[in-house]
Amino acid sequence: MASDTHNLSPIYVPSKGRATTSKTIPQLPEEEEWSVVLEPQDVERYALPEKRVIVLPENDRGLAYARQFILAHARSKKLGWFWMLDDDISGFYRVVHGRNQRISLFEALSSA
Repeated sequence: MASDTHNLSPIYVPSKGRATTSKTIPQLPEEEEWSVVLEPQDVERYALPEKRVIVLPENDRGLAYARQFILAHARSKKLGWFWMLDDDISGFYRVVHGRNQRISLFEALSSA
């Protein structure tokens, strides 16, 4: 699909301790707006471009804290819609004629 046809709502992926094992991060389309939300102690391990990282104010506060931070961040940007995805999603599928057919993250989110 051509990059100019992509137009997803922003994507947030809270992640901790999966710098090399996250299943979701490698699937994120480069041409889309997405950010990985990390604790300060994890930023260097992930080695992501600065524009792709949002750093939480504190370490070791848990997933609920990260999700609430993301919600506040999205509200501060006045986002009407956004995605918050777990960092361990290995694939996306569509049922076609009763069988699972693998599709891209972009296809899954744009058709939702």
